[in-house]
This record gives sequence, C-alpha cells and structure tokens, in this order.
Amino acid sequence: MLECLLSLLSLWFACVSLGHSVFSKTKVVEDSEKNVSQLITSFGYPVQEFTVRTEDSYLIMIQRIPHGRRPTPEPWHGKPVAFLMTALVCSSADFVLNKPDQSLGFILADHGFDVWLGNVRGNFYSKHARLKRR
Repeated sequence: MLECLLSLLSLWFACVSLGHSVFSKTKVVEDSEKNVSQLITSFGYPVQEFTVRTEDSYLIMIQRIPHGRRPTPEPWHGKPVAFLMTALVCSSADFVLNKPDQSLGFILADHGFDVWLGNVRGNFYSKHARLKRR
C-alpha cells in the first residue's frame, strides 16, 4: 500500500514538474551569453583585457577594471591594486556575476582599487598556443 502511494506521489510530482517546464514561458537571462568583458561593460564599468603567455605556451586571459563607474581625475596613479584569482574550476566571471553591490570585483573598483581578474589553465579563458582541444 505504501509503495503504491509513493509511486502515485512520485508520478504526480513528475507530471507537475513536466507541465510547469513545458507550459511556462522561460526567459533566458540576457547576461548568460556574455563573456566577462561584456558583463563588466554592461554594468557601466571600464574593462581592459590582456592575454598572458606562460613559459610553456599557455595563453591566459586577464581582465582589468581600472576604476569604478565614476572615474577619478587620475584613475591609475597611486591606487592600490587588488588581484582576484580564481580557484581551479572557476573563472574570472565569478567576481562580476552578481549586481555591482554584490560582486567583489565591482565593490573594490567602486572603492578606489585597480582590480585585476585572473584565470587559471583549463577554464574558458585559457588555451594552449599550439595544442588543440579534443
């Protein structure tokens, strides 16, 4: 009896979930297709992109937010630098994914830091100069 009830309950949840996913109008978030530089500029921040070549020919992209949304007269002179480095399976996007008041990269830029966003090998923003991915 209990097995029958659990089976019916599971079937009901499956039907409700399927119906919701089929009949709801899902809207893709416009930011989901953007790269890090596009995300940063979409919030009104300046961004610079650099490609660093390592000794063993890896090309790693690094993004820089030189100042907040309100530029200072001399935006790069004498400012403290904040270098934010990701973990192994992350990317520099992790520091700018949320709203400006919730993202560490934006918060630091708005508080006068020269923000650099680093990446590691193996994520979306790195590749080898000669070797191809399979």
